[in-house]
Amino acid sequence: MEAEGIINRMGFNNLGVDNLVENVKKANFDGIIGINIGKNKDTPIEKGAEDYIICMEKVYEHAGYIAVNISSPNTPGLRSLQYGEALDELLAELKAKQAELAEKHGKYVPLALKIAPDLSDDEIGQICDSLIKNKIDGVIATNTTLDRSVVEGMKHANEAGGLSGRPVQSRSTEVVRLLAKNLDGKLPIIGVGGIDSFVSAKEKLMAGASLVQVYSGFIYHGPKLVKDIVKNL
Repeated sequence: MEAEGIINRMGFNNLGVDNLVENVKKANFDGIIGINIGKNKDTPIEKGAEDYIICMEKVYEHAGYIAVNISSPNTPGLRSLQYGEALDELLAELKAKQAELAEKHGKYVPLALKIAPDLSDDEIGQICDSLIKNKIDGVIATNTTLDRSVVEGMKHANEAGGLSGRPVQSRSTEVVRLLAKNLDGKLPIIGVGGIDSFVSAKEKLMAGASLVQVYSGFIYHGPKLVKDIVKNL
């Protein structure tokens, strides 16, 4: 769209975790691979932790880090895992499983929680408390947004799904800033959302991110975007 944004409503549509693992094995990639895990669409939210544990067991030895996605807007009920006891219980279970798998495989694979941009300041503060309490290794901010205020009146703006790219840029940077304030350096923040230039990458870093990720920026600017960011940093 004209706003350099993308709306997707894919959810976690794929051939399953076993297929993913086979693809990763075939890739023979020497860099850091972050593997994203989430619950199945048809798994009740109260049993969601079981899906995360199954995925974690299967991907652990192949991952450089594991992104625990509780913020896709396209999986019904998933975002409710971002709050209160549900989040604490999920993180505690994942942390216990991480310790078990680290011993089994002889390597420690960090866990990073991926959160939504559509959170209040209080909710972000509560998430930070849970992250610190459960000794989670990092946080990824943010996923796509359900908010359409930035693109209001534009063609396709009211279609269902998560909006990414430039329209989420300023909000995701604000969430990074709030996380940095609440976490006070206790764990790293991975900034993502609307990174489409050196300037927008630098903004995330200045807000408190230690690392950045690019998604929608590739659609509008191509792989050269990474080179431009790295060169200017």
